[in-house]
Amino acid sequence: MVTGLDVAAIGDAAAAQGIPLYEVRSQSASLEEAYMELTTGRTDFGVVAS
Repeated sequence: MVTGLDVAAIGDAAAAQGIPLYEVRSQSASLEEAYMELTTGRTDFGVVAS
């Protein structure tokens, strides 16, 4: 995964190094995906046994 560059810059850098690329695409997470990734494994509440 490459971050911080657009698709054209990635393709240009690969071509300059003689690296063939067959597919380059941008990917972004939805707000829901980002939230789920940030909160995975966290609990703000729980069950207290009596």
